Amino acid sequence: MSVLFGWLEELRNFKGEATKLPNKRIIDGHSAQGWALNLQGLKMEIWADANGLPLQMRQEGGAELLIDYRFKFDQPNVNQQLSTTIPSDYKLVAPDDE
Repeated sequence: MSVLFGWLEELRNFKGEATKLPNKRIIDGHSAQGWALNLQGLKMEIWADANGLPLQMRQEGGAELLIDYRFKFDQPNVNQQLSTTIPSDYKLVAPDDE
């Protein structure tokens, strides 16, 4: 196993419960290997590309919980969504008294 898949190896060896899924998937144009794990009643599937970067994760917990995550890296910062520039109409205020 390559160094890039170190975190996947740790996941796979977690209490011996993680298993490599038999089929690969194409996620956002990348070939991905899946891993399944049951953590305290939560079923999880994690899919990673050949570089070990996670692309998708699904978490299930009973009939009421299903969460799908999609991961994307090195995406453009459209409209400065992560800008640290303070908007011009913001004003500095004193902290609340305790």
